[in-house]
Amino acid sequence: MNSIFRFTHKNLPKEFRPLVCPPLQAAEAGPWRIFRGPPTDSLIAAYFTNGAPMPTDFWVLQKNGAVMMSLTPVELQSQGYDARVAKGKVLVAGLGMGAVVYNLLKNPAVTAITACIIAI
Repeated sequence: MNSIFRFTHKNLPKEFRPLVCPPLQAAEAGPWRIFRGPPTDSLIAAYFTNGAPMPTDFWVLQKNGAVMMSLTPVELQSQGYDARVAKGKVLVAGLGMGAVVYNLLKNPAVTAITACIIAI
């Protein structure tokens, strides 16, 4: 396989492994809906690897039927490194679906988390 990537989902260094999905619950409110995505056995595009397994807890956020956010390997890998190496006081710009903050809370080197949220 020709690729600029040198890692697979099985040999990523620990610092670059995906975030753990926060415990979410399916819900609907007005035009918004959050739900567990359909399971797949296929490897899909990811941030550091050519393919990664879809997490068991694959969550999707929709507004009026359009996908606004989801917890795919691209999202979970791209933010995993930052959550693992963070120390002290951390500023998070936006909460998204909560995966970064959930994983920062599990990091014992993080002493405080401030979230900056802009509502549109």
